[in-house]
Formats: sequence, C-alpha cells, structure tokens
Amino acid sequence: MMKTYTFHFSTIFVLLLLFSACGTTDTVQVVDREPRSSTRADTTDDRTTEQFKQLTVGVIDPVENFDPLFADNLSTQRVLSLIYDGLFTLDHDGDPIPAIARDVEVSDDGLEYTIKINRDLFFHDNRAFLSGVGRRIHATDIKWAFERTARANVPPTAAKLLMNIEGYESYFNEQRYLFENRKRILDGVSGIIVDNPETIRFQLVEPDNDFTKKLASPYLFIYPREGLRDGFEGIANRPVGTGAYKFQRKEQNGTITLSRDDSQRFDDRLTNPRVNRIDFVYRDRERDLFQEFAREEIDWIPEIGLSTSLLVTDSDGELRSSYEGSFNATRHTGTRSTYLHFNNSADRANMKWLKHRVADADFSTFHEHAEFDINVEQIDADTTGEADSTYFAAYTENLFVRSILSGVSNQILAPESEINLVDIRVPTSEVAIYSGSSDSFHDTLLNNTGFWLKITTPITALNHNDVEEIRSHNVPWKIFMEPIRVPAEERDPS
Repeated sequence: MMKTYTFHFSTIFVLLLLFSACGTTDTVQVVDREPRSSTRADTTDDRTTEQFKQLTVGVIDPVENFDPLFADNLSTQRVLSLIYDGLFTLDHDGDPIPAIARDVEVSDDGLEYTIKINRDLFFHDNRAFLSGVGRRIHATDIKWAFERTARANVPPTAAKLLMNIEGYESYFNEQRYLFENRKRILDGVSGIIVDNPETIRFQLVEPDNDFTKKLASPYLFIYPREGLRDGFEGIANRPVGTGAYKFQRKEQNGTITLSRDDSQRFDDRLTNPRVNRIDFVYRDRERDLFQEFAREEIDWIPEIGLSTSLLVTDSDGELRSSYEGSFNATRHTGTRSTYLHFNNSADRANMKWLKHRVADADFSTFHEHAEFDINVEQIDADTTGEADSTYFAAYTENLFVRSILSGVSNQILAPESEINLVDIRVPTSEVAIYSGSSDSFHDTLLNNTGFWLKITTPITALNHNDVEEIRSHNVPWKIFMEPIRVPAEERDPS
C-alpha cells in the first residue's frame, strides 16, 4: 500500500509529456529539443513583442564559485537559485514544492520515496555539451549529482543532508577515507535507484518528514555530468542548470550577468519571470554598495549588511523617517546565522584567558538588529591565564563575521588584547577563532555544534519604488523572481 502525493499540472502539460515520449530515445546522451520548440509555439506569453526589462541587484557576499557544492554564502546561493533547479524548491512559506520532480509516492513506512521527474526540462545550451545544445534531463543526472556529494574533493555540507539514504554513509566513508581506488568496492549509493529515465527511488534508513525539504536545498541543485568533463572549464566558472535564467558572463569587476532562458519555461509549471536580464554586483565595502543604491545605479539589494541596517532601518526593520519615500525596505522571516568557533587545538594562543574574557560579556549591546546565543559548554571560565597581545582569527569575507569580531576586539578584549585576521582561511595552530555561516533553513536540517557564539540576523531587503512586488518570505537562500515587476528599459539589451 502506497501513499501517493501528486503535484498536478494542466492537461496541456500532460499531453505534451505524452507527445514528447513518442519516438524519443531515453538514453542520457541524446539531444531532443522537440518539446522545447513545440511548447514555445503554444505559449500564451509572446516573448517576441515583450519589452526588454533589466534589473541590477547588489549582493553583500562575493560570488566566486557557481558549483552548488561550493556555494558557501547566501549571495551565491541566491544567484544559483535562478540558474539551477533541485528536485524540489520552497514556496514563500518555506514549504517544499516540485521543481524537477513531477510527483512523489511515499511508502507506508516512510522509508521509500519514488519520484517522477519532469523530462520536458532541458539543461541550458552551454559549451559543456559537445554540440553546444542542452540536452533533456535524465534520472541518472540526479543519481550522479547526489553521489558526487560524497567525494573527497568537495565540501561535506551536502553529504550531511543525504546521510539517511541507505548505503550513503558507507559510500561517503569509502570515498573520503579509503585513498586507494583499487581497494574501493562500492560503485555508488545502494539506496539511490534509477528505474527508468523519469523515475528515481530513494530508500531511507529511518523515516524523515523533512526529506523533500532537504532535497530543496541549494546544495542539492542538479547539473549535468558534462559540466565537469575534461577540457571544459567546469560549472565552477560556467554553470549549467535547468533554471529560469542562464549564465552569460562574469566581468573582471565581479559583475555577473544572467539572461532569462525562454526556451523551456512552461506557464503551467512555474510562472514565467518578467525580467529579461539580471546583473549582480558586489562591492568590497558595504557603504559603496549602499551609495550606488542611493544613486539608483542598483535597483535592489536582497540583503543589506549590519551597518546599512543600522543606518536606514529601526529595530523593527522599518525605514527610518528620513528615508521614507526614497525607497522601500522588506524584512523577511528567514534569517542569517553566523558562528564563531574557538580553535581548541591552537597551541600558540592562551585560550584560557580568551574564553574567560568572553564568558561574562554582554553581547546584547553589540547590535540592535542581531540576537546572540552563547554556548557556555564551549567556554572554560575557571581560570584566566595570561592574555596574548593579539589573537588571530581565520580570514573571511563575511562582513557579519568581521563586524562581530571587531566588536569583540574593541569592546571585550581591549585594552589587554585585540583580534586580527590572518590570510589563512582555515584554523591552524596560530589561529584562535574561526567562523562559519548558515541560515534559518539549513539550521533546522543540519546540526551545527561546536560554536561558542551564534549571531542571528534578520534579512532585510532594499528596493527602489519602481521595483514592485518584493514580498516577504521565509527562504533565506532564494530569489523569487516570478512576481517582480520593473519598468521596461529603453535601451539595447545587448
């Protein structure tokens, strides 16, 4: 007996699926573009007469790697949420809805998920494919992408979301800790089973009510095997997915340009976004980003930093009176999480004094928009020891971390000591503090432990008045482009 949860699409879409299946090979290598052209002919949204619409978006984290497994900050994940799809995505309330998935059946015991995928989706046209033409998605793409998360040369974050799949932990440990390939005996994850090109099954060790929500994580976006083939620069620099937007270029100044992919978006699957082109810009200094926004060179900042939030909003996230009418602020229900960790293996720093000094600190005065959670188990305040003149922290571009470390240095450790960043980005024997970041979505799914200080900050967006339909939502890592409206640009889109 199976419980069936089916996500319904329109009758027209079902007919398209049946039509595209006739006479079409199911091998993953074949390029079949027929559903793409037939769907465009039937669409009610006439792109040929639509005016060009462009949006310039400011981001507060550097976007340096387009590989979903390396998306280590929220700004990167927001950009990738437009390029890639996962099996599922999240709605404004944070509930999972289908993206690549078409429907799912869950066994009565909750241990098996059978997912039908939407095979009318194509990867973007990209040099990753020998022909340059994006091919139809295949269930083996999902299995391959998920098994890649276990490899030793990628971060382990995505793997934590998949550990409950039968055979995944064994495969992960073999890939990570058995260094001689000839001694490995596992050729994949036994609990990820491809039945046919449109059907994939997941067998779990224990029931998990959050399983489909985990599959919506940006760490589990789907991309083709060809994106990592030899001789191609790879998805780290040339991403290729099935999302509403495709990657165009990244300028030397860091500006990233995406264009809407009109070749495969279906009105009965997702609402088509109206913006044709998006430019993402990053600046090293938070004030530079805000000044460009104030000059109307940037249309929208999906998340402002701590300094900007103090400048333009009150503790409730509302615009201060001096800025009312100039632009709009939107406080989201999702939050950013920032973590500080003590490096207990640091042998060049007096950690006892450092822990003792922060044990009784009052962090509530640091920032009116942030919440501070101290993990007392990580602080040994029994003895003070001698203070080092300088404590080193691992380098990070995260402006939230840098702001908090500056506060700790100036308000807690001074005048006896201070905190300085070192060039190295990982903890070594000389590094006393290192940092990490997450968000409210992943905090509910991943067990983040070992921190001594957690900083939770609200996500507030700023937009100019002519950018309409910026809505509050509960998904920190996602950009909801579909409802956004901007005026048509009177310029050449090239």
